[in-house]
Amino acid sequence: MFKNLNQIGSNLSTWKEELSKQVQERKEDFNEMVENYTAQQNNDTNTLPEHYKSLPTEVQGKLLKFMKYEEKYPLLLKAYKGAQNNINTMKSLTESLEDQNKKQKECLDVVKEHYIYEDSEDLREFLTKWVERENLIKDELKLKNKEIAELKNTITSLTKEANNEQSVKETSSSVEDNTEQDKVQVEAVEKPKSVESVNDIKEPSNKPSVVEEKERSPMQWKIKYNSLEKDLESTRADYFKVKDDLKVKIDEINNMKEMLKDVGNQLVEMKDKEKQKNSVKMIEETKYKTLMNTNKQLQATNSVLIQQKTKLEQDLEAKSKELSTLMFEHKQLNMKTNRLNNKVEELLSEKQASQKTIKDLNKKLEDTIKENGKLEERALIMKEKYQQNENVKTTSQDIVDSLTNQCNEMNVKLKEVMNLKNTLEDEVTQKNDRLYAQKRDIQNLNDQVLSLKKINSELQSSITKFESSKIKNASLANKESAKELQAVIDKKIIEINSLNDILKSKDMEITSLQGKLTELENSSLKEKQTSLSQERKISTNLNHEQILDQTIKNLKEELAQKNKSFKNIEATLANLRKINKDLNFKIDKLNNILHQQRISPSPTTSRKSSEMDVIPNSDIDPKLSYIKNVLIGFIEHKDQRQQLLPVISMLLNFTADDQKVLMSL
Repeated sequence: MFKNLNQIGSNLSTWKEELSKQVQERKEDFNEMVENYTAQQNNDTNTLPEHYKSLPTEVQGKLLKFMKYEEKYPLLLKAYKGAQNNINTMKSLTESLEDQNKKQKECLDVVKEHYIYEDSEDLREFLTKWVERENLIKDELKLKNKEIAELKNTITSLTKEANNEQSVKETSSSVEDNTEQDKVQVEAVEKPKSVESVNDIKEPSNKPSVVEEKERSPMQWKIKYNSLEKDLESTRADYFKVKDDLKVKIDEINNMKEMLKDVGNQLVEMKDKEKQKNSVKMIEETKYKTLMNTNKQLQATNSVLIQQKTKLEQDLEAKSKELSTLMFEHKQLNMKTNRLNNKVEELLSEKQASQKTIKDLNKKLEDTIKENGKLEERALIMKEKYQQNENVKTTSQDIVDSLTNQCNEMNVKLKEVMNLKNTLEDEVTQKNDRLYAQKRDIQNLNDQVLSLKKINSELQSSITKFESSKIKNASLANKESAKELQAVIDKKIIEINSLNDILKSKDMEITSLQGKLTELENSSLKEKQTSLSQERKISTNLNHEQILDQTIKNLKEELAQKNKSFKNIEATLANLRKINKDLNFKIDKLNNILHQQRISPSPTTSRKSSEMDVIPNSDIDPKLSYIKNVLIGFIEHKDQRQQLLPVISMLLNFTADDQKVLMSL
């Protein structure tokens, strides 16, 4: 008991030392973290990786801030986890201290009630009472042994009388075995009782569990002794019943002997009297039947006795097992008593030391109670901080939701821009097809003009042959053909002007799209600035740093995606601008050619012949430049090859094999 109290006191002291060590270690770790952080801040020159240097200065500044937040995050996480671990350890220690206080109070109450003896006279009285109890038990055991010896003597006398018959021998042997086993049981019971008397004289040991076993053992022994007495009484009753049965059976056997003697005498008389053989045979048969019946009765009685014998043997085996268990317990008690003898002398000396330790423990308990009060105050402060952090968490979640909604809106706008881009590309391809058709029409018109010039030359040659009337008719025909040519040229000019208007409108749309892109970039930057300001507010709370990191990573990913989409849009716009320039250049050339055709007069044959020589050269140059531009676009823009392939195959008269070779390049 006192050793348990000493152990509790030592445990409390060790716990205090461990707590102080842990607090000092945590303080040192925190100071090291702060020093490392300050050193990092001093050493960190505003540097970014090389792949971020291509970004604008504002974005680089924001990325630097994000880098700083990322460096702060693990330090703050460590500090937060350390604080939580401290709180958990303090809670566990307070709970363990409360449990140990309860155990100490219970132990002190038990010691005060039972085990604290102020004088040595109380111990002596306690020991004398135990000695008197053991003497009474010994006297009772001696009486029981005497009764068992008397029963044994009676059994031996009965066995001597029934030596001639096998059934009586079997019963007597079974009774002797039973009595011997009973004796062994009684002797075995006597030994632990005697040893128990020696053990009970000695005082209980340090531990309260051993003393309680010492106090409860005599009651257990009494219960076991009473059970054994009941078993002895039952066995005695069975024994007397068997004895009475044996007497009855012996009487029956004696009667049967007398009957057999009578039968023998009668047989002798029957030998003398040969005349009465038939009557003697009948008597013999009847006697034989009676003998058989008696034999059957004897066999039945023997079977009953054998069953009773097996039951008694089973009971004896069970009792022998109980005796073996009792012997084992007896050995354990002997070992415990030997230990207790060595520790009885030490108890008195340890008693005084334990009283001193109890006083020290009471002082330590008061100190621990004070510390528990301080810890409870700290726990309340931490709870208030936790509630504040939860409130901040709810606000940060609302901010994150708003940011996600804004990102979704930006994605929708980007989708709209991509749709507009696709529509513009489709319109450009349609315009290219229209231009190709218009160029074909112009080529047809040039062919018609050449054919008309040939007709004019033929007409002039025929003027010398025909009369003036025919010359007048030819001139009228030439005028009508010239009028038709001018009407066709006017139509083509109108179509070219409409195409120019369409191209101007598309340029306006492109400029508007660029304005929208700039607006989107500005709005995204503003949204990022607002999100950064909100994240700065959130970063003050330690519990929500993980949410900030996740939002920062998401924003970085969205920025990268948007930058990619903006770059793609800018590339497509550049391509559209190139195509638009090419178209404008081609249209300007066509306008110049048509303008030259309008200005050039056709009164004389010399001018006609000169125009015949100039027009083919002017037609060849735009065709070559057009084919050149188409081929360059086919080589540079792999996405538009399928659209440009039919145009190239039409201009250069490619076959299917040629098209396959082109696509394989």
